[in-house]
Amino acid sequence: MKRPACSRQGRRVEILHCFYTTGEDVYQMKEEIRKEIGAAQNRRQTGTAYESLAADYLSARGMQILHRNYRSRHGEIDLIGMDGNYLVFVEVKYRASGKMGDPLAAVDARKQRRILDTARHYLYENHYRTDAPVRFDCVGITGKRIEWVKNAFRG
Repeated sequence: MKRPACSRQGRRVEILHCFYTTGEDVYQMKEEIRKEIGAAQNRRQTGTAYESLAADYLSARGMQILHRNYRSRHGEIDLIGMDGNYLVFVEVKYRASGKMGDPLAAVDARKQRRILDTARHYLYENHYRTDAPVRFDCVGITGKRIEWVKNAFRG
């Protein structure tokens, strides 16, 4: 089976990790998320629940999560973690199905600029060197599938 790909600045890139679950696993994940966000569901609560799912997914693959939902006057970064020597800024996008398009396509140039500005603020605020190795990843969640794209865009 051919691996899915997404567009990155006019180029095609390969999805590095793609996670497919069985029907029972998906049912269990959705039940856990429903319990977490309760009956009064809104976009923010849904986003937080799927960001937690993405954080668990990345942690299971060796990334140490440092911050969730980091906010500055420039914007918000969903997850910040360490993967080897890299400080990684992660944008998480969720779609219930593919009808609304690929979640990774929602990280457009404008969103990338906001993430970059927020990342610069984070680096300054936390006293990182200006030449610290950083990476910008995206995690797309669609129905039963989680896709992790390393180096989704450059800073």
